[in-house]
Amino acid sequence: MRVEFRPEPGCGEPYLVLVAEERSGETDALMAKLSALGTGPLPGRRGDEARLLGPEEVLRFYGGTKEVFAHCADGSEWQLRERLYELEERFCPGGAFLRISNSEIVNVKRVTGLDLSLAGTIRMTLDGEVVCYVSRRYVKKIKKALGI
Repeated sequence: MRVEFRPEPGCGEPYLVLVAEERSGETDALMAKLSALGTGPLPGRRGDEARLLGPEEVLRFYGGTKEVFAHCADGSEWQLRERLYELEERFCPGGAFLRISNSEIVNVKRVTGLDLSLAGTIRMTLDGEVVCYVSRRYVKKIKKALGI
């Protein structure tokens, strides 16, 4: 594989373009790995306290009333500056996180149970205790992503 760097003044945020004859499993895997590189720690706030949150410790991101929160594995909740669509762009392409509704993104590695008995939706359990519901419009996408 050939790697090349081309400086472009005024480009703004760096971006990568993968050039290949056709899309394959190898190109998809490479794009997923490259997308995941931008998933470093997130600054979270709770009152006067601030902390860098690693993506692996986050169970879910969810929107409240004009605010976005990260619910962590230790039960703590932290307010984030990012909007849900920004978190989706940053974390979902790598496959570690999935958007399950207009107001929620979950960490796929933390899913411990799925209840498919509800008509038109899925009840998802994270780390055995946190319960989330997949909205109807995302059910087909979630089933495909999880191989159900």
